[in-house]
Amino acid sequence: MVLVKDIKEFRSMPVRGLDRQVIWQFNQMNPGLLVSIDELNINKGDGLLPFCQAAVRDALANFLKSYGKPITVNNAYRSVIAQTVFWNNRNLAGGMVGQPGKSDHQNGASIDIEEWPQVKDLLVKNGWQWTYGSRDSMHFDWTKGIEFIKDDTIKAFQALWNAANPGGQQLVVDGVIGDLDTSKTFQCINNSPAEGFANVGYPRTLRLTSPTQTGKDVGQLQLALRKAGIKLDVADQQFGPATDKAVKEFQTANSLNPDGIISAEGETRKALQAYLDTVVSAASATVTPQKK
Repeated sequence: MVLVKDIKEFRSMPVRGLDRQVIWQFNQMNPGLLVSIDELNINKGDGLLPFCQAAVRDALANFLKSYGKPITVNNAYRSVIAQTVFWNNRNLAGGMVGQPGKSDHQNGASIDIEEWPQVKDLLVKNGWQWTYGSRDSMHFDWTKGIEFIKDDTIKAFQALWNAANPGGQQLVVDGVIGDLDTSKTFQCINNSPAEGFANVGYPRTLRLTSPTQTGKDVGQLQLALRKAGIKLDVADQQFGPATDKAVKEFQTANSLNPDGIISAEGETRKALQAYLDTVVSAASATVTPQKK
C-alpha cells in the first residue's frame, strides 16, 4: 500500500481517502463543527476538501450572494494528513508551508481563492481578513464566531489510528504533535495508508495500487460486482488487475467515469451500494450467535 510518507508531490489528492476518514472521525467526536460547502456556488480547485466551520460557510455564502457569481476555492479546511504531505514536500512549494498542526487551514476558518485580485476588496469589506497580504495573496481568514479546533483535528487522527490498530501501537489522544523529529503522532501519520484504513467506520478508497490492496472490504466489493452481473472469476480479497477490470466494466455499463476507483462518497459506490448491502447482510446472517 502507498503510505503518506511515500507521496512525493505537492498535492493533497493522493491522501483524499484518509482525509475523509479523519473528517468522519472528527465529526463523530465534534458533531456540527465542520460542515460541507458543496452546495455553495463555487468552482472547486483540484485540492479542495469542501469543509469549513459553520460560521465560515455562512460568511462565504453571504459574500457569494453579494458578488453575484461563482469564485474558485482552492483550499478550505485542510486536515493534518494533507498538511503532512505539504510539509514533507515543502521543497516543491512556491510559498509558505506551515508545519502539521500549525497551519491556519487546519482550523477550518481559512480559504484560498483563485480570483483574489478581483474579489479582495469586497471580501475585506465583508469582514474577511487578508491575513498575509502579498506573501500569500489568495489566503483569506474569517475570525467571527469560530472555534479553535486545530487540536481536535489532531485528536481525530489519533483516535482513528487507535481504532485501526487495536493490537498495535496506541497514541495518546491529546491533540498534540510536538517536535516532528520525535513525535509518535507525526510518525504514525506518515505510516498511515494514503487511501485510508481498511477496518474503520468510514470506507477507504479502493483502487488498483502497488502493493495490492487487500482486505474484507475488497472481498465485499468483488462479491457485489458479481451480484451486479459483472464477470469476475476471483473473490480473493485482493484488488488486482481482474478486479480493476471488473470495476471499470461496471462503471462503463452504468455510464460512470471508468477510472477503476471506488471512493467512499463517489458515484460508483452509490451505484454499487444496494449490491454491497446485500453482501454485508448475507455475511451477517451466516454468523451463528454463541450459546450462553
